Amino acid sequence: MVDLDLKDYQGSWDELIELFSQKAQEENWTPLEIQFVIDLATKHNDYNHLVETIREYCKY
Repeated sequence: MVDLDLKDYQGSWDELIELFSQKAQEENWTPLEIQFVIDLATKHNDYNHLVETIREYCKY
């Protein structure tokens, strides 16, 4: 789980992916682990799905 609070997140698609990626890297996630979450989050090309999927991998 990434130590990231997305409770009231209102940023763009790309900003969220970048934010999650940077935080996961800081917490020593492998590139494969990060890409897995991004692929899962973006597979439906839906912003709400993206946010909810990434939220599932965050502590808050």
